[in-house]
Amino acid sequence: MAGIWQNDETVLSYLQNTTNNFILQNLTTLGVNFTELDWQNGDLEIPLNSVTVARLLVSTFEQNNYDIPYDIPSQAQYWVNYYKSPNNTATAQNFIDNANKMTKCKPPGMDLIFLVDASDSIGTEDYQRARDFVISVINSSKSDSSNRVGVVRFSNYATLVLNLTYDLDAANDIVQNMFYDDGMTNIQAALDMANSMFTLDGRIEVPQVALLITDGIPNEGTPTGPAAGRLKSLGVNLFTIGVGDQVTADLILWASSPNCMFYYSLEGYTQLATVFPELLNSQICDVSVVASDNQTYVPGSVDKDQALYYEIPASVTDGFTLKLDIHEGACKGSEDPGDHSTVT
Repeated sequence: MAGIWQNDETVLSYLQNTTNNFILQNLTTLGVNFTELDWQNGDLEIPLNSVTVARLLVSTFEQNNYDIPYDIPSQAQYWVNYYKSPNNTATAQNFIDNANKMTKCKPPGMDLIFLVDASDSIGTEDYQRARDFVISVINSSKSDSSNRVGVVRFSNYATLVLNLTYDLDAANDIVQNMFYDDGMTNIQAALDMANSMFTLDGRIEVPQVALLITDGIPNEGTPTGPAAGRLKSLGVNLFTIGVGDQVTADLILWASSPNCMFYYSLEGYTQLATVFPELLNSQICDVSVVASDNQTYVPGSVDKDQALYYEIPASVTDGFTLKLDIHEGACKGSEDPGDHSTVT
């Protein structure tokens, strides 16, 4: 078996000889020429080739309604049933054990604002499930005292429920008692309110995250797309979560890129409240500090065993220069605590 995805020659042969239209349509999109891949030459040791083979194989399962589950135990059984090579002796428990060994969340804090749909289509029971979801994510955020959360609910208009705060226990109490409006769906107002909150009080040295949860289509306010664009241009990572089968298809357009990380479609609020928080928490751990187009300086601080990712606007033709102004510590490979390193 080859590559981090443990593909074997049988999988590659199947994909190279497939007549599956979904796979054929996506081969060119992924930029991998399968006809030229050679198992004997070790082509699947290349990460891009390996992950492409794995993703396309899984897509054949999804075409048959074998969707990847969200929780780890179910994913382990999915792997055993549909993906694991017959020659692989590993078990579902091995999968679970390895998943639990994966790197835990390491960013040095973040600012997270929840945008919660409180329109009449949700109903009181599902609205409580939305509250439960928010509380679950807040509880997970308690692992780092540098995390802050804020909450906006929206229906006919947007309402500021909670400004960004470090007091996560108080945040839980406020969310548990959050009012249900039972009105229209004004997503634009919620996005613009989050924009104002980040502008006034957001920290540019940590990831800024907005989490939009809705079950419907905007039917109040001005066009939503520009509001989403304004929020993202500010440097905010925008997650969009559509719940149920009546939700707008535009959520995938409003989300940050890549869509596979920032856009989710769930069957219902029960799934949102139970199995989804674990997946979301793992994705939030990988968000970046996003520099705005006119930002020339990005502060940041990390402790030992922490990691902080940056997304910086750059031209692939002109390139850019990144200067690390280190006030404490040193770059890898440098013993000078005051080392000022430049990377072009």
